[in-house]
Amino acid sequence: MLQCHFSNIVKTYLRRGWFDLNLYKVVVMYFMSKIINLLISVLPVYLMWNWVVPDIFSLPSIGFFQAAGLILLVQFLTPTGLIKLGE
Repeated sequence: MLQCHFSNIVKTYLRRGWFDLNLYKVVVMYFMSKIINLLISVLPVYLMWNWVVPDIFSLPSIGFFQAAGLILLVQFLTPTGLIKLGE
């Protein structure tokens, strides 16, 4: 899945001391980056599901928020949020 790692960039900048942020701004930026990551990762799942799954498995199409729920479910069920095969 395509994800921008904005929270890692913020952590790097904070460690190096390039800019001074208080805790409130860091928390807001962290949650905003998580929301942006979710939105970026939902679109491919939504499009691929609606393109492939209804034709092959005769399942219904899903909406944008159902795709977001599917991604969150997979992230909760797997330890890293990614399914690693062959390890």
